[in-house]
Amino acid sequence: MNKTNHDKSEKKGRLPDFMLIGSAKSGTSTLYEYLYKHPEIFMSEIKEPEFFSRQEVYDRGILWYKSLFAEAGENQVCGEASTTYTRWPHTLDAPEKIAQAVRDPKFIYIMRHPVDRAYSHYGHHMRLGVTMTFEQALERDDIYADCSMYMKQIERFLRFFPAECFLFLFYDELRQTPRNLLEKIYRFLNVQQGDFISDGIVRRNIGGAETFIRSKTTMRLKKIPLLSSIIDCMPRKTKDAVFEILKNSFIGRRVKSQYKLQPMLPETRKKLLDLFEEPNRKLEKFLGVSLDRWRV
Repeated sequence: MNKTNHDKSEKKGRLPDFMLIGSAKSGTSTLYEYLYKHPEIFMSEIKEPEFFSRQEVYDRGILWYKSLFAEAGENQVCGEASTTYTRWPHTLDAPEKIAQAVRDPKFIYIMRHPVDRAYSHYGHHMRLGVTMTFEQALERDDIYADCSMYMKQIERFLRFFPAECFLFLFYDELRQTPRNLLEKIYRFLNVQQGDFISDGIVRRNIGGAETFIRSKTTMRLKKIPLLSSIIDCMPRKTKDAVFEILKNSFIGRRVKSQYKLQPMLPETRKKLLDLFEEPNRKLEKFLGVSLDRWRV
Protein backbone atom coordinates (compact mmCIF):
# COMPACT_ATOMS: atom_id res chain seq x y z
CA MET A 1 0.00 0.00 0.00
CA ASN A 2 1.36 3.38 -0.99
CA LYS A 3 1.84 5.65 1.99
CA THR A 4 2.78 8.89 0.28
CA ASN A 5 2.32 10.87 3.47
CA HIS A 6 4.33 8.56 5.73
CA ASP A 7 7.70 10.06 6.52
CA LYS A 8 9.66 7.15 8.03
CA SER A 9 12.22 9.54 9.48
CA GLU A 10 9.50 11.19 11.57
CA LYS A 11 9.18 9.18 14.79
CA LYS A 12 6.48 11.32 16.38
CA GLY A 13 3.71 10.76 13.89
CA ARG A 14 2.66 11.23 10.32
CA LEU A 15 0.22 13.11 8.15
CA PRO A 16 -3.16 11.71 7.12
CA ASP A 17 -3.81 9.97 3.82
CA PHE A 18 -7.42 11.12 3.67
CA MET A 19 -9.89 13.48 5.30
CA LEU A 20 -13.63 13.26 5.78
CA ILE A 21 -14.37 16.93 5.18
CA GLY A 22 -18.13 17.08 5.71
CA SER A 23 -20.72 18.13 5.37
CA ALA A 24 -21.79 18.73 8.94
CA LYS A 25 -24.96 16.90 10.05
CA SER A 26 -24.78 14.52 7.10
CA GLY A 27 -23.76 11.35 8.88
CA THR A 28 -20.05 12.05 9.30
CA SER A 29 -20.01 10.82 12.89
CA THR A 30 -21.58 7.51 11.87
CA LEU A 31 -19.20 7.22 8.94
CA TYR A 32 -16.25 7.94 11.24
CA GLU A 33 -17.33 5.06 13.48
CA TYR A 34 -17.57 2.67 10.52
CA LEU A 35 -14.12 3.61 9.25
CA TYR A 36 -12.69 3.40 12.77
CA LYS A 37 -13.65 -0.31 12.81
CA HIS A 38 -11.74 -1.21 9.64
CA PRO A 39 -8.43 -2.92 10.52
CA GLU A 40 -6.56 -1.23 7.67
CA ILE A 41 -7.79 2.26 8.58
CA PHE A 42 -6.56 4.40 11.45
CA MET A 43 -8.82 7.30 12.42
CA SER A 44 -7.54 10.00 14.77
CA GLU A 45 -8.91 9.50 18.28
CA ILE A 46 -10.05 13.12 18.16
CA LYS A 47 -12.82 12.80 15.60
CA GLU A 48 -12.64 16.46 14.48
CA PRO A 49 -9.15 17.91 15.02
CA GLU A 50 -10.12 21.02 13.00
CA PHE A 51 -6.41 21.70 12.58
CA PHE A 52 -6.68 23.50 9.25
CA SER A 53 -9.84 25.46 10.07
CA ARG A 54 -9.36 26.96 13.54
CA GLN A 55 -6.50 29.36 14.24
CA GLU A 56 -6.10 28.35 17.89
CA VAL A 57 -5.68 24.71 16.84
CA TYR A 58 -3.48 25.51 13.85
CA ASP A 59 -1.17 27.43 16.17
CA ARG A 60 -0.34 24.16 17.97
CA GLY A 61 1.85 23.34 14.98
CA ILE A 62 2.24 20.53 12.50
CA LEU A 63 4.03 18.26 14.98
CA TRP A 64 0.94 18.29 17.19
CA TYR A 65 -1.19 17.37 14.18
CA LYS A 66 1.17 14.55 13.20
CA SER A 67 1.02 13.19 16.73
CA LEU A 68 -2.67 12.41 16.24
CA PHE A 69 -1.62 9.60 13.89
CA ALA A 70 1.45 8.40 15.80
CA GLU A 71 -0.22 5.16 16.90
CA ALA A 72 -1.11 4.09 13.36
CA GLY A 73 0.35 0.88 12.05
CA GLU A 74 2.78 1.10 9.15
CA ASN A 75 0.29 -0.57 6.82
CA GLN A 76 -2.73 1.40 7.91
CA VAL A 77 -4.31 4.28 5.99
CA CYS A 78 -4.71 7.34 8.23
CA GLY A 79 -7.69 9.65 8.28
CA GLU A 80 -9.54 12.28 10.26
CA ALA A 81 -12.99 13.84 10.04
CA SER A 82 -13.29 17.63 10.37
CA THR A 83 -16.52 19.02 8.95
CA THR A 84 -15.26 22.56 9.55
CA TYR A 85 -13.02 22.15 6.50
CA THR A 86 -16.14 22.80 4.41
CA ARG A 87 -17.53 25.67 6.47
CA TRP A 88 -16.17 28.58 4.45
CA PRO A 89 -16.26 31.56 5.05
CA HIS A 90 -16.76 30.87 8.75
CA THR A 91 -13.33 29.29 9.26
CA LEU A 92 -9.77 29.60 8.03
CA ASP A 93 -9.14 28.81 4.37
CA ALA A 94 -8.72 25.10 5.07
CA PRO A 95 -8.04 23.93 1.47
CA GLU A 96 -5.08 26.27 1.10
CA LYS A 97 -3.57 25.25 4.43
CA ILE A 98 -4.06 21.56 3.66
CA ALA A 99 -2.34 21.99 0.29
CA GLN A 100 0.64 23.61 2.00
CA ALA A 101 1.05 20.77 4.51
CA VAL A 102 -0.22 17.46 3.14
CA ARG A 103 0.98 15.78 -0.02
CA ASP A 104 -1.67 14.18 -2.26
CA PRO A 105 -4.46 13.70 0.29
CA LYS A 106 -7.80 12.14 -0.58
CA PHE A 107 -11.09 13.71 0.45
CA ILE A 108 -14.48 12.22 1.26
CA TYR A 109 -17.42 14.62 1.13
CA ILE A 110 -20.87 13.37 2.07
CA MET A 111 -23.88 15.59 1.35
CA ARG A 112 -27.45 15.74 2.59
CA HIS A 113 -30.60 17.49 1.38
CA PRO A 114 -29.44 21.08 1.89
CA VAL A 115 -32.58 22.28 3.68
CA ASP A 116 -32.71 19.29 6.02
CA ARG A 117 -29.00 19.65 6.72
CA ALA A 118 -29.39 23.33 7.58
CA TYR A 119 -32.24 22.61 9.98
CA SER A 120 -30.29 19.79 11.64
CA HIS A 121 -27.31 22.14 11.98
CA TYR A 122 -29.57 24.61 13.75
CA GLY A 123 -30.85 21.85 16.03
CA HIS A 124 -27.27 20.95 16.91
CA HIS A 125 -26.55 24.54 17.90
CA MET A 126 -29.62 24.45 20.17
CA ARG A 127 -28.39 21.29 21.92
CA LEU A 128 -27.76 23.06 25.24
CA GLY A 129 -31.08 24.86 25.18
CA VAL A 130 -33.47 26.19 22.55
CA THR A 131 -33.01 29.96 22.49
CA MET A 132 -34.48 30.84 19.10
CA THR A 133 -36.51 29.52 16.18
CA PHE A 134 -34.93 28.27 12.98
CA GLU A 135 -36.13 31.41 11.23
CA GLN A 136 -34.42 33.62 13.80
CA ALA A 137 -31.24 31.58 13.48
CA LEU A 138 -31.22 32.03 9.69
CA GLU A 139 -31.56 35.77 10.13
CA ARG A 140 -28.69 35.95 12.61
CA ASP A 141 -26.14 33.69 10.94
CA ASP A 142 -25.38 32.69 7.34
CA ILE A 143 -23.58 29.53 8.46
CA TYR A 144 -26.65 27.31 8.06
CA ALA A 145 -27.08 28.19 4.40
CA ASP A 146 -23.36 28.46 3.60
CA CYS A 147 -22.62 24.91 4.78
CA SER A 148 -25.37 23.64 2.47
CA MET A 149 -23.86 25.44 -0.54
CA TYR A 150 -21.94 22.30 -1.46
CA MET A 151 -20.64 23.44 -4.83
CA LYS A 152 -19.22 26.60 -3.29
CA GLN A 153 -17.33 24.51 -0.74
CA ILE A 154 -16.12 22.07 -3.40
CA GLU A 155 -14.88 24.86 -5.66
CA ARG A 156 -12.61 26.14 -2.91
CA PHE A 157 -10.90 22.73 -2.74
CA LEU A 158 -10.66 22.48 -6.52
CA ARG A 159 -8.35 25.51 -6.50
CA PHE A 160 -5.65 23.24 -5.05
CA PHE A 161 -6.67 19.63 -5.70
CA PRO A 162 -7.87 17.76 -8.81
CA ALA A 163 -11.34 16.24 -8.88
CA GLU A 164 -9.80 12.75 -8.81
CA CYS A 165 -8.82 13.33 -5.18
CA PHE A 166 -12.47 13.39 -4.09
CA LEU A 167 -15.16 10.86 -3.35
CA PHE A 168 -18.60 12.46 -3.28
CA LEU A 169 -21.30 10.62 -1.35
CA PHE A 170 -24.88 11.15 -0.22
CA TYR A 171 -26.49 10.83 3.19
CA ASP A 172 -29.45 8.91 1.75
CA GLU A 173 -27.18 6.06 0.73
CA LEU A 174 -25.54 5.96 4.16
CA ARG A 175 -28.98 5.51 5.73
CA GLN A 176 -30.45 3.11 3.19
CA THR A 177 -27.53 1.01 1.91
CA PRO A 178 -24.51 1.66 4.15
CA ARG A 179 -22.60 -1.38 2.89
CA ASN A 180 -22.74 -0.14 -0.69
CA LEU A 181 -21.49 3.26 0.40
CA LEU A 182 -18.67 1.75 2.45
CA GLU A 183 -17.55 -0.40 -0.45
CA LYS A 184 -17.12 2.77 -2.48
CA ILE A 185 -14.96 4.20 0.29
CA TYR A 186 -12.87 1.03 0.60
CA ARG A 187 -12.16 1.08 -3.13
CA PHE A 188 -11.34 4.77 -2.98
CA LEU A 189 -8.89 4.24 -0.11
CA ASN A 190 -7.52 1.01 -1.60
CA VAL A 191 -8.19 -1.08 1.49
CA GLN A 192 -9.67 -4.53 1.90
CA GLN A 193 -13.32 -4.70 0.87
CA GLY A 194 -15.23 -6.70 3.41
CA ASP A 195 -18.06 -6.45 5.88
CA PHE A 196 -16.64 -4.29 8.65
CA ILE A 197 -19.98 -2.92 9.79
CA SER A 198 -20.39 -3.83 13.42
CA ASP A 199 -23.83 -4.45 14.85
CA GLY A 200 -22.60 -2.50 17.87
CA ILE A 201 -22.32 0.73 15.89
CA VAL A 202 -25.30 3.01 16.24
CA ARG A 203 -26.09 5.94 14.03
CA ARG A 204 -24.54 9.03 15.61
CA ASN A 205 -26.09 12.47 16.05
CA ILE A 206 -29.47 11.17 14.92
CA GLY A 207 -31.25 14.26 16.17
CA GLY A 208 -31.09 17.36 18.27
CA ALA A 209 -32.92 15.64 21.14
CA GLU A 210 -30.29 12.90 21.26
CA THR A 211 -27.47 15.44 21.41
CA PHE A 212 -29.39 17.54 23.94
CA ILE A 213 -29.80 14.56 26.29
CA ARG A 214 -26.14 13.59 26.01
CA SER A 215 -24.94 17.14 26.67
CA LYS A 216 -27.28 17.81 29.58
CA THR A 217 -26.77 14.47 31.33
CA THR A 218 -23.00 14.72 30.92
CA MET A 219 -22.99 18.23 32.36
CA ARG A 220 -24.97 17.04 35.39
CA LEU A 221 -22.66 14.12 36.04
CA LYS A 222 -19.54 16.25 35.69
CA LYS A 223 -20.74 18.43 38.56
CA ILE A 224 -20.27 15.48 40.91
CA PRO A 225 -16.79 15.65 42.57
CA LEU A 226 -14.20 13.30 41.03
CA LEU A 227 -16.72 11.97 38.51
CA SER A 228 -15.66 14.53 35.91
CA SER A 229 -12.12 13.13 35.80
CA ILE A 230 -13.43 9.59 35.59
CA ILE A 231 -15.70 10.45 32.65
CA ASP A 232 -12.84 12.12 30.77
CA CYS A 233 -10.72 8.98 31.11
CA MET A 234 -13.43 6.57 30.00
CA PRO A 235 -12.98 4.78 26.65
CA ARG A 236 -15.47 5.88 24.02
CA LYS A 237 -17.30 2.51 24.11
CA THR A 238 -17.81 2.82 27.86
CA LYS A 239 -19.14 6.37 27.52
CA ASP A 240 -21.59 5.21 24.85
CA ALA A 241 -22.80 2.33 27.01
CA VAL A 242 -23.29 4.60 30.02
CA PHE A 243 -25.16 7.12 27.88
CA GLU A 244 -27.56 4.46 26.58
CA ILE A 245 -28.43 3.61 30.18
CA LEU A 246 -28.84 7.27 31.14
CA LYS A 247 -30.94 8.04 28.07
CA ASN A 248 -33.56 5.53 29.14
CA SER A 249 -33.45 6.49 32.80
CA PHE A 250 -35.72 8.91 34.64
CA ILE A 251 -33.08 11.63 34.24
CA GLY A 252 -32.81 11.04 30.50
CA ARG A 253 -36.57 11.10 29.95
CA ARG A 254 -36.88 14.27 32.01
CA VAL A 255 -34.11 16.02 30.08
CA LYS A 256 -35.66 14.99 26.76
CA SER A 257 -38.98 16.54 27.78
CA GLN A 258 -37.19 19.90 28.10
CA TYR A 259 -36.09 19.90 24.46
CA LYS A 260 -38.64 22.05 22.62
CA LEU A 261 -37.24 22.54 19.13
CA GLN A 262 -39.68 24.46 16.95
CA PRO A 263 -40.43 22.92 13.52
CA MET A 264 -39.45 24.72 10.35
CA LEU A 265 -42.23 26.85 8.85
CA PRO A 266 -43.46 25.71 5.39
CA GLU A 267 -42.69 29.13 3.92
CA THR A 268 -39.13 28.89 5.27
CA ARG A 269 -38.61 25.57 3.51
CA LYS A 270 -39.92 27.06 0.25
CA LYS A 271 -37.59 30.03 0.61
CA LEU A 272 -34.58 27.80 1.20
CA LEU A 273 -35.48 25.49 -1.69
CA ASP A 274 -35.46 28.54 -3.96
CA LEU A 275 -32.14 29.69 -2.50
CA PHE A 276 -30.46 26.34 -3.16
CA GLU A 277 -31.96 25.76 -6.61
CA GLU A 278 -29.14 27.27 -8.67
CA PRO A 279 -26.28 25.91 -6.51
CA ASN A 280 -27.85 22.47 -6.73
CA ARG A 281 -28.03 22.71 -10.52
CA LYS A 282 -24.31 23.48 -10.62
CA LEU A 283 -23.65 20.52 -8.37
CA GLU A 284 -25.77 18.26 -10.59
CA LYS A 285 -23.76 19.28 -13.62
CA PHE A 286 -20.45 18.79 -11.83
CA LEU A 287 -21.32 15.34 -10.47
CA GLY A 288 -23.40 14.18 -13.41
CA VAL A 289 -26.27 13.04 -11.18
CA SER A 290 -29.88 14.05 -10.65
CA LEU A 291 -30.76 15.87 -7.44
CA ASP A 292 -34.49 16.12 -8.05
CA ARG A 293 -35.10 14.67 -4.58
CA TRP A 294 -33.63 17.89 -3.16
CA ARG A 295 -36.32 20.03 -4.80
CA VAL A 296 -39.06 19.15 -2.31
